[in-house]
Amino acid sequence: MYYVCYGDAREFVEGQGVGCAGELDALEVIVKKLSRKFGDLSHLKSNVTRAYNLWTQTSFEEDAFVAKLEEAARITLEAVSKSQVKDESKRTAYFFSVLEERLGLENDRRRYVEGRYAEFVQH
Repeated sequence: MYYVCYGDAREFVEGQGVGCAGELDALEVIVKKLSRKFGDLSHLKSNVTRAYNLWTQTSFEEDAFVAKLEEAARITLEAVSKSQVKDESKRTAYFFSVLEERLGLENDRRRYVEGRYAEFVQH
């Protein structure tokens, strides 16, 4: 799923690249910093894409979205320091789970997963 920008609007266009140059540059810098903290620079491109795609699912302005990123990072780092997230390879996944919850998207993801896999769990 990729989004491109026309003027001030972000909208889905199949086969186009991700993002508006200014927005994506700023987001990439922030996600790169977080990926480094979580020891996950090897997945930087997918981390940036995932963060951008989550942003496009919200109505948050850039500053508000960045605040949500920072809040989710702070919660993740607290969990890491309390040994709640022991496996370093799971830190980024934990971060995105917290971010989705802070953005109000957690229930959307749960409904999608439940609907997508309902046929496998029905008796």
